[in-house]
Amino acid sequence: MRAVYFTIVPLFDESNGGNICCRNHVRRIAADPSIELSVVAAGLAAWEAGTKRFLEECAVPGTFVTLSTDNVRPEGHSLRDIARFASTMVLQSPWDAPALNQQHVAQTVDNVVASFAASWLIVDYLPSALYVKPDRSRVRTALVKLNREGDFYRDLLVTRNQYGRWRRAASLARWRRKERKIESSFDKVIAIGPPDLPRHLPAARTAVATPWLDRPRTWRWTGSRRVCFVGNVNHFPNRSAVDWIATRLAPEVERLDASVSFDIVGTDASEALPSWQRPNVRFLGHGDSTTVARLYAECDMAVCPVSNDYGCKFKAAEALAFGTPLLASRQTLLGLPYLPPTPALDLADPIASARSVVEPLADRELLLALQRDQAARHLDFVASQQGFWSRVLEGRGQDAN
Repeated sequence: MRAVYFTIVPLFDESNGGNICCRNHVRRIAADPSIELSVVAAGLAAWEAGTKRFLEECAVPGTFVTLSTDNVRPEGHSLRDIARFASTMVLQSPWDAPALNQQHVAQTVDNVVASFAASWLIVDYLPSALYVKPDRSRVRTALVKLNREGDFYRDLLVTRNQYGRWRRAASLARWRRKERKIESSFDKVIAIGPPDLPRHLPAARTAVATPWLDRPRTWRWTGSRRVCFVGNVNHFPNRSAVDWIATRLAPEVERLDASVSFDIVGTDASEALPSWQRPNVRFLGHGDSTTVARLYAECDMAVCPVSNDYGCKFKAAEALAFGTPLLASRQTLLGLPYLPPTPALDLADPIASARSVVEPLADRELLLALQRDQAARHLDFVASQQGFWSRVLEGRGQDAN
């Protein structure tokens, strides 16, 4: 099977979960022995060299398309084109304006699909679909969703207090219609978390691709009594998680055991709110992948108290890949279906959550038992995923619903 993969996500960068996710998809699809892969990536000119290096590391042929930055104008000269442009600008989501007048991207994707004789076009990240118009009579199409974009946009509008009430409602309704239309236009829609499956499509057209990462299993018990959380505070779900750790969980943990501390990567001390400042919480700044790897290896436990159930939380997937014991919220665990569904962190009950943190840190054997169980489940899951992408695309096995 030959497949062309397309995305607008910067594949050269692994500074956030979305980028890590798409890089991981390229690796997984390329490693499937039943798939011959070619990649088309679109982005800013500054991304090209790094993207090509990444594709060389993956041993995958690739084409880079530079996006136009002088593109925000009507896509035609008729009154209808002008009216559509005006509507887009008044009600635009963050993904609309960048996609205007990028027809050269769709043309490049069509050319690569034809020259590569691809039977599948895989579009990663729903806004990437704004840049392509595949002919479904010539190639089958799969869309990979990283989350529920409509719900994510709703949260973004509320968090940023963007637009007035009625304009906000109209913009959200417009994007939800577009999301549904895009999903319906693909032969297959693949979500990375079960809650994100589109309910308006039949099960035969959907699948779940639970991510797993390649990381060295470096975690060893040290007795440091340090608990880590990784997440850029400028991403609002992470900001909410940091706030919960600092203002609700950390005080309860301190009452039970003052020797337990929290290390947070993704927040600089200067960005921390006054209410987050506590003696058992340290803000380590915006560390790189080396900092994160060292933290996962040296801490006694990782936590992921994210309150939304969109996609998969890559901070949790990364902890499991390093072999680090993980305590997570119910919402996080929905994206890791191979782990027991009972949440260790109840966001509505920080007192019980604090006990869940402190008890295994006080009992080495209890902590190691948790780690061994999670590691075994993770390794079993990884083994089950070999050949996943070809099974899904060919409609074979339970992966393909």
